[in-house]
Amino acid sequence: MNHRVDTNIISNVHRYMVTFFDLPLFEKQKAQRKISVYCCYASSVTGRY
Repeated sequence: MNHRVDTNIISNVHRYMVTFFDLPLFEKQKAQRKISVYCCYASSVTGRY
């Protein structure tokens, strides 16, 4: 189920994912989340990843 997300958005996300994962490791590591930055659905998963 796509939760009515526009198919163009889904296509763009897939394209950006491929672009990101094709980068060299040192470039991908620049996107690593800092310990003090929380970004997730619920506080119950904060710090798990």
